[in-house]
Amino acid sequence: MYDNIGGKIKGLAKVIGIGGAVLSGLAFIICLIIAGAEDEWDTMAAILITLAVLVPVCIIASYPLYGFGELVEKVSKVADSKQFDPEQQGKVYYKDGRSTITAATIPAAPVVSNDLPEL
Repeated sequence: MYDNIGGKIKGLAKVIGIGGAVLSGLAFIICLIIAGAEDEWDTMAAILITLAVLVPVCIIASYPLYGFGELVEKVSKVADSKQFDPEQQGKVYYKDGRSTITAATIPAAPVVSNDLPEL
């Protein structure tokens, strides 16, 4: 269920973006037919403007969700390409044997005393 969650989030974003645009387009056509049959062109203008804005908004609104799915997918790839060996004092090793320095191997800053002289 949680395998390849980044790809599933990206797929959901595509469904939401494309589905919202298609449904907005269908609503546009239905409103066009109804308003045209009843000769209510003032109402029709408002509906046209609203639906013309709604289609791009549906697509653009799916971008953050797709970006989040892409982020999750990339982080998963990075995590899969590295392994942590606690015996090696906090160094992270890539699966091909290269190592990299982590915060655990960098010396800490000197400790500053909190003793202040009295005034």
